[in-house]
Amino acid sequence: QSASIGGVYAISLLLAMASAALAYSAIAPSRKAALRVLTVTLAVFVVNLVAGLYITSRVQVTTDDGLPVVALQPNISPSIIESSRQQVFDGSYVHLARMGRAELDRENAPVIPAPALIVWPEMPANFVYDDEPEARRLLAAVARQRGDYVFVNALGVVGDGHSNSAVLVGPDGTRVGQYDKVRLLPFGEYVPLRGVVPFVDRIPSLMYDFTPGESVRLVDVEGVRIGTSICFESAFPELAREARRAGATAFINLTNDAWFGPTPMPRQHLAHSVMRSIENGVDQIRVTNAGYSARISPTGQILDSTDLFVETSRRWELPRSAPPMTVYARTGDWLPITGVVATLLLLAAPLFRRRWDGREQS
Repeated sequence: QSASIGGVYAISLLLAMASAALAYSAIAPSRKAALRVLTVTLAVFVVNLVAGLYITSRVQVTTDDGLPVVALQPNISPSIIESSRQQVFDGSYVHLARMGRAELDRENAPVIPAPALIVWPEMPANFVYDDEPEARRLLAAVARQRGDYVFVNALGVVGDGHSNSAVLVGPDGTRVGQYDKVRLLPFGEYVPLRGVVPFVDRIPSLMYDFTPGESVRLVDVEGVRIGTSICFESAFPELAREARRAGATAFINLTNDAWFGPTPMPRQHLAHSVMRSIENGVDQIRVTNAGYSARISPTGQILDSTDLFVETSRRWELPRSAPPMTVYARTGDWLPITGVVATLLLLAAPLFRRRWDGREQS
């Protein structure tokens, strides 16, 4: 929970402190000096642990009046990009529409009040929302059926290019919000230094050459102000903090980790989202194509998670208000800045000391 004060850098500081303490104890001039450093380090860790346990034990997840959310994990194979346009459409958009309908009509399950937020994940293949009337008609039909919101990954139009976007379709079937991905994946969604280094122009991006969004933009769903991240944007603390300071009361991360296969990387990607919730003290819903989809509390507790490479759906809720801003959300990266300044001062200290000694001798 120290990340709510100093961000993920606070965790790095604790790890570095432990390493430095062990290294110093091995070369300390005396046992007393080594014991003193190890005792202080242990005390810091105990205080951090006790405080973290206290904070997480006091958190109560109450969403009785929250926004109902239906999260869909379709487990679409990445090989779908090699199929025809109609096969892609049927295997993604049509398939997800049927999944959502089946979840809303599931027998022996509580009725989900409308309007709910139906969330689709980032998908291996996608359509340009403004240029695909068939896709717009399907999304409008899904939304109008009960008067729900549909949050879907689609391509947006930005100037002469396209963006990797999340489009919010309202209960009337029209677009009521959109977030354009700000931080693109190098070599996957754009090629760095293209137009600067000559040979780079011949390197294609792995998926598509996207145009980045200009700024973090929230979408509003029945009073819940959502800060969105797409794929690896969850790895950047500054983006989540910017959304929180803009008024986000909850986070949603849309991603497709099917490319990683059965490796530790989907779990590592989930860990990024966990840290963003702790830093900013807000609830988060992570909706993925193939897992791990998850509901994350403001203290980073994974309240529910799907398995990897299964087709499934989840019913969650998002609170309509957020707790007070954390220290990190208010102050930002004060810890690494302080660390850089302190390091420079420590490096410069011997120079000033020699100059001072020289003056005294003269």
